[in-house]
Amino acid sequence: MIGLGTWKCTINHSFYSGGATLVIREKDGEYDFVATLDDDSTMPAYTVSNVTENGNRLEGEIKIKLIPMKMKFRAEFNGDRMNGTITIPFVGEVTLEDAVKVD
Repeated sequence: MIGLGTWKCTINHSFYSGGATLVIREKDGEYDFVATLDDDSTMPAYTVSNVTENGNRLEGEIKIKLIPMKMKFRAEFNGDRMNGTITIPFVGEVTLEDAVKVD
């Protein structure tokens, strides 16, 4: 499994601009993701599924329970650095920039 640990990143999008923490861990042989926003905004309930590894990249789908659509995510890991995107239908891409592994 790749990318396990705690990552601090910056999100730049018209809906939210600021810091976030992403914890990627293993749970029963699957990837488990826990995201929090640095300003203590409430994250909507979500599930992550269909996660695949491709070299140093994780890809998968995110479903928010309140919105009937699938979002796609991609994260590329390079040592203690990570960059990624979340593609949201009708909204565009949310960029996760210059994430640094902190744990």
